[in-house]
Amino acid sequence: MPLRYMEDDRALLAAKNAEILDLEAQISILRQKIAGSNLARKVVQERLQSYTYPVLSLPNEIVSEIFVHLLPIYPEPPPGTGRSSPLCLTHICRRWREIAISMPVLWRAIQLSGYNETSFDDAMVYLASLYGERSKLYPLSIDLWYPESTLSALIPYSGRWEHLDLKFGSRDRDITLENKFPMLRSLKLWAYPLVFSRFTIRDSPVLRHAVINSFSASKLTIPWAQLTTLIVRDALWSEWLPVFRHMVLLQNLNCVLQSDYDITTPASIRLPRLQCLDIDTVTASAGDIFLAFVLPALRRLWLPERFLHHRAVVPLGAVESLRSFISQSNCDIESLHVAHASVSEATYRREFPSIAEVVVCRGGFAECISSSKLFSQGFK
Repeated sequence: MPLRYMEDDRALLAAKNAEILDLEAQISILRQKIAGSNLARKVVQERLQSYTYPVLSLPNEIVSEIFVHLLPIYPEPPPGTGRSSPLCLTHICRRWREIAISMPVLWRAIQLSGYNETSFDDAMVYLASLYGERSKLYPLSIDLWYPESTLSALIPYSGRWEHLDLKFGSRDRDITLENKFPMLRSLKLWAYPLVFSRFTIRDSPVLRHAVINSFSASKLTIPWAQLTTLIVRDALWSEWLPVFRHMVLLQNLNCVLQSDYDITTPASIRLPRLQCLDIDTVTASAGDIFLAFVLPALRRLWLPERFLHHRAVVPLGAVESLRSFISQSNCDIESLHVAHASVSEATYRREFPSIAEVVVCRGGFAECISSSKLFSQGFK
């Protein structure tokens, strides 16, 4: 190799050595900066770790009270899952989870929905069991959509059922509850189109309130004789009139039904304790339905005037029909609401001066509701 190339390489090596020394000096400076930043970060971390968030400084008793107020007033249930569910409280931090799980009051109201997917139903069954277990000895308010799969998971806790709300879908089969339900006070059953399910419950000695929507009376086995409040919607008068006769303790009856045929001169229906009657029909003809009732304890009456325009034997006007009803029932009505009226309010007041409150509306019940809160006590 020529001598001149050796001199060039020596010069290049010296330059590279100088460049490396410069880089090492820069690295040393950066390492010093990193060490300073790490030290500052450590100080900040220690300060943050020593900081207590105000909400985490609250006593467990205060946190528990806040949790209770996050939920709807019992027996209305919160969603079984999601941000408004008590399950959400168990996902914030370990302390909140321990507090929430230790509070049976958070888990006593259950709202769950099942579908046709097996995996989803399995999840709902698990949640039903979870709520039942965590609620300990508290009474339960149960609200289930498509209840066939999830209801079975709550059967072990049947002794604590207090409010039961079941919404049936087309895939639900018959449900027969053979257990004892010593605390069950209210029952709501909802059937959606193309539902032919049967429902049976027998041993529920304190059951007093029932809401039935779109169910045929023939598909229900319920201790009717012990009910004090009944609300019925979207069914046939011909199916329910025979059932009403068994409700000797009934105090409040609210029903909007339809006639599958023109009912004429039905057999007498005597309800000795009924105080509040709210009836309507979705068909034009009401037949003699209203005049079949004998209600000696009646105090408040709400009905469309068409119930007063049909009489099988002798056609009577609205005023005469109402007078006939009051006479045969021997009742003292205190409040009267008549919707879709053709007779004036002044006429009703003049003909029935003993009735303290008379509200007569040309329109439907919405107009009557705006005029008075007549049934706010009877049908909450």
